[in-house]
Amino acid sequence: MGAAFSLFDWVTKQATATESPSSAPANKVHLQMSTEQRFTASVRGMLHWCRLNERLVAQHHANEARVYAGFERFSRVARSIRRYRDIGRVVQKLTVFGCPDVPLPLGAEKIAVSEDHPLAREWFLIINAPEYKALIAARDLDGFGPTGPLANRRFSGIALHHERLVQNACEHLDSEASQLANGRTVSQHL
Repeated sequence: MGAAFSLFDWVTKQATATESPSSAPANKVHLQMSTEQRFTASVRGMLHWCRLNERLVAQHHANEARVYAGFERFSRVARSIRRYRDIGRVVQKLTVFGCPDVPLPLGAEKIAVSEDHPLAREWFLIINAPEYKALIAARDLDGFGPTGPLANRRFSGIALHHERLVQNACEHLDSEASQLANGRTVSQHL
């Protein structure tokens, strides 16, 4: 049984690859990142980036778009439920990851993760449309669960629009979703 998948760790490792494309394996993504793509942000900063990209996909790039969203817990979708219902109606596929602490009345593929799974501590949004690619992945720096007002929480993250990296991240999330749906028990972390 393999280790549980952390999107934040995977993206960070792939994005900092420094090998030249000619000497590296074909499945490795090569990208030189600028420092402004890595950040520490509050909930407000994360919400700003996500809402901007949610609007872009809903209004301009919905055709054939696949959207992946990680909310840590399903209860955290409540404040965004209207937006995600709207997105779910217009995109090809919407997949939501989180700990199933409440029922989630949303027309989407729902992927339940355990509290000890790395994705339970990550906030992410990936938009994979033919004409638009966007990814934000961030790790909760303040802990998981009721750790105080949500507005005070901080995240360490990475945001990018690299086509191949976004596509590869979607493939990894699809694989993780399949493994979780087949009942894999997670006991290790990356």
